[in-house]
Amino acid sequence: MKFWVKLLILFPLLSYSQIRFDKRGNNWYFGEKAGLNFNSGALTNGQTNQNQGGTSTISDDNGNLQFYFDGNTIWNKFHRIVPGANNLGIIANGFEKTYIVPKPEDENLFYFFKFIYQNGSANQLVYSILDKRLNTGEGGLIETNKILTDKVINSIEIIRHCNQKFFWILTHEYNTNRFKSFLVDNNGISLSSINSDIGSKNGGIYNTFKIGSQIKASLDGGKIALAQPNPIVNNPNLEIFGFDNQTGKVKSQIQSFYISQNPS
Repeated sequence: MKFWVKLLILFPLLSYSQIRFDKRGNNWYFGEKAGLNFNSGALTNGQTNQNQGGTSTISDDNGNLQFYFDGNTIWNKFHRIVPGANNLGIIANGFEKTYIVPKPEDENLFYFFKFIYQNGSANQLVYSILDKRLNTGEGGLIETNKILTDKVINSIEIIRHCNQKFFWILTHEYNTNRFKSFLVDNNGISLSSINSDIGSKNGGIYNTFKIGSQIKASLDGGKIALAQPNPIVNNPNLEIFGFDNQTGKVKSQIQSFYISQNPS
């Protein structure tokens, strides 16, 4: 059990490290108006309210705050709500349900990802597009809650393309063994996924099974881990795979782990 707890603590940190290219990850805002500035090492105050899930923050290449997001509201670098970017909807419970990705080769556009849980089915992965030039520099949304895919667990990982410019959005279908990768390049988000059917079926009888799973990648983007805190009977808790960050395909399974839920 201690090992499993360590995995749950470690994986969110690995996810943050993966997107921390240059100094874009130098500001964190989370919890109840809490924040950290890694440029100075100081605690800072934000506007986020206490919530059950994760928040996300993005800075520019020099570490200057740009936006932060709790799934329902987007705040800008002035700690003001971006006009029209509140009440964006209920988000799924669980870890790390929001992400911000800059559009490659465009310093003005940002993609905001989150999950929407639907009763009786798995999660939808949706995204909004923000242009920071709108509203005299306060920012504004040009697309809101566009559906990228549905029937997925509420975890994604952002993996750098091998060209170090583009990104892969990686998620996993609920109750299947299919990974889905979506390319983000200078043309935008590809709406066609690269599918990889590999590993065990991810899902179970209860809703908590699909909202607890997590995907994390190594810093070089060559390996990914899929963790299930409550897997289907006889399925592993943790699987490690290779990942091709040129094609977006999940390749050979490297290792799997079975971790006791109730150690003696």
